[in-house]
Amino acid sequence: MGRPIVTVTLYRVPLSNTVPGTKAINVSIHLEESAPPLNVLPVNIHRCHDDDRPYTKKHEVRHGEPIILDVIAKQSDADEFFLWRSDLPEGNAYIYPLSPPERDAIVPALRGEGMIVTLRAVPDPPATFSEQSYKVLIDPTNKFSMERLPSPTATPP
Repeated sequence: MGRPIVTVTLYRVPLSNTVPGTKAINVSIHLEESAPPLNVLPVNIHRCHDDDRPYTKKHEVRHGEPIILDVIAKQSDADEFFLWRSDLPEGNAYIYPLSPPERDAIVPALRGEGMIVTLRAVPDPPATFSEQSYKVLIDPTNKFSMERLPSPTATPP
């Protein structure tokens, strides 16, 4: 018997190097913080389609060649939430289901004003880190969404 099929809405974000003619090396990407807070943070975020262990935790990001990151998902027919992580212990996949207490801590915010999550990309020097925040919410029609918020350290696409 195989694993049960679970349908989710998954949000992905691109990470770009905005400086022409350069590459950022050893870039680690973390889901750094959230409001309301998730006690599990910070965590390494998983690169889209990086399906073979060991999962990549440091990336090279060349100008004009964005990488895509899997961030957060919600089960379509339930209030179950998942983080896509590259830092889980050996033997686990990269999909991290939020525990009932973690889930219960964020659902009221998701159904109200929304939850703010902040991603941080940290490359080797001389490049500097960049942060981008997103609002994650569930609207009155039960639609799950994630929208980019203005950020002082991020460059619009």
